[in-house]
Amino acid sequence: MSALKPSSNVDPYYKKTAWQFLKLYITAGVKFEGDRFAINKITLDRSNTESEIVHIPNINNMAIYRYLDETCRHTYATALSGMFYATSSKEIKKDVYIFIVHFLRHLTMIGCAMQVGPYAGQYSTGMDPYVIFDGIGMCLASEEKDMNRPALFGVSVIMNCAINIVGSNERVIY
Repeated sequence: MSALKPSSNVDPYYKKTAWQFLKLYITAGVKFEGDRFAINKITLDRSNTESEIVHIPNINNMAIYRYLDETCRHTYATALSGMFYATSSKEIKKDVYIFIVHFLRHLTMIGCAMQVGPYAGQYSTGMDPYVIFDGIGMCLASEEKDMNRPALFGVSVIMNCAINIVGSNERVIY
């Protein structure tokens, strides 16, 4: 990941190779296989957008699936922050942003399916989609001030996708 940081003076070939490895690692951490019919059923279900918004009085008791192996989760969050670091390289910037948009949309769909609608609570195995917020937090807290823009871009992709799935800002917040 250090090869992808803006402050590193690494040959573009090695940055591209590091990005390709990081992309494979990130992709391997999330299950992409699945039933296309089930994905369409979740994202097109009107009960996600038309039902009454339920206000949860104590959000701390809400069951959110979290991957149990903290070491693996931290390693994956570091890889996700490396994804945002890769945006600083001119040679691979376009490929990185395309990957970020598609990957974050996928994680957002999984997160929405796990939290809202008739399929809430049907957790999968594997890495939880909320690890992306740890990766974004690492970027925002880093010494590299140039990382704020790609990290906030990632947050906007997540918010826009979640709004499209559940129907409004209010539903996304609750």
